[in-house]
Amino acid sequence: MINKNVLLMSLQYFCANIFYVFPFVFLQPFLEYIGYNVIERGILLSSCAIVAIVSQFFIGYLCDKYKTNKKFYIFTVVFVVLSAVLLYSQTEKNFIFHLILVASISGLLRTLMAIQDAWCLEIDNDTKRFYGPIRGFGSLGWMLASPLVSIFISSYGYYSLVYSSIITGGVLMAISLVVKDATKHDSNEPITNNDIKLLLANKEFVLIILIFLIINVLDTANVYTVIDKLMFLQASDQLMSYRWSIQAFVELPIFLMGTYLLKRFGDYKLMMFSSFMFTIKFLLFAISKTPEQIILVTILQAITFPLFLISSKSLVDSITPSNLKSSGQTIASSLSNGPALLLTPIISGLLINSFGVDSTLLIFGIFGILSLVFGYKLKVLRKRILIDSID
Repeated sequence: MINKNVLLMSLQYFCANIFYVFPFVFLQPFLEYIGYNVIERGILLSSCAIVAIVSQFFIGYLCDKYKTNKKFYIFTVVFVVLSAVLLYSQTEKNFIFHLILVASISGLLRTLMAIQDAWCLEIDNDTKRFYGPIRGFGSLGWMLASPLVSIFISSYGYYSLVYSSIITGGVLMAISLVVKDATKHDSNEPITNNDIKLLLANKEFVLIILIFLIINVLDTANVYTVIDKLMFLQASDQLMSYRWSIQAFVELPIFLMGTYLLKRFGDYKLMMFSSFMFTIKFLLFAISKTPEQIILVTILQAITFPLFLISSKSLVDSITPSNLKSSGQTIASSLSNGPALLLTPIISGLLINSFGVDSTLLIFGIFGILSLVFGYKLKVLRKRILIDSID
């Protein structure tokens, strides 16, 4: 019989990703609609990094300190809903206003995902073991909701995202209330700054973060730079929303097979393979000449993002002390995702202005090779640690 917690967490991921879609996927076209150029959009979209870095460090620490993920997750959902209401209610150009709200939405959504993943891994052994299939329900929700965004915008304008964010956010909070909270390490000793410092001093942890950082740069470019190319090729809003749905759809099989793949190949091999395929994907994006070709290359999402996500959560969990499970996941996400969010849109905008979008995608693809270099260093380090432990 399937564990009740697995079923409820699957439903929670499904509803959560439906909610994530509405305030997020059309941020870039919305900013272009208002009148921001590619450099201005890059600055606005990069602003979320500061929120993501600070909030993931802080909220992850609070989750472990107060032994609850649920309360901080719901609290953060409320902030995202309020930010979406304010953002899509203002369609006149106001840089500071949009800077704050874009940062809040995009940054806090990353924090929500990090808290949610840690929550899932900490409920019980079944939700941890079936993380891949559970996360697959999130992709299903994203796939189903993405086309609705373009339909709502075409029919009712961007203001429709106000109501859709309120409704989907309300449903998500209701579902989250009935899901079991994370089971924290039972210890009377408070978590200290020294615990965090020891984690950050772990060489394995540092190398893993460097690999994640490179992959997150590519994943961020997949969101922003590839969209810039689609807009340059004059792709329709409908086609861009279909791309989001296709990405989510092709992820499903790998997520559903996640438990088997981790057991069969291990997290390290999955991470290295996904890193290699991320590089190949960007090289193919660079040489694509039509929106349809970009959509075709997007199918490689099936073996890039889901393998990376499954392996990354497993790698971090395996080297994180039991009293820092949420902090380990959110710190890893903060240090790898935050800088990627900060630098990628700005660098992408500057490179596009200087060399064009195709050369920019090519540069990102070549940059991805560094993840394989650091992956090899991680393998060498692990062998050395194993030899030292035997001696």
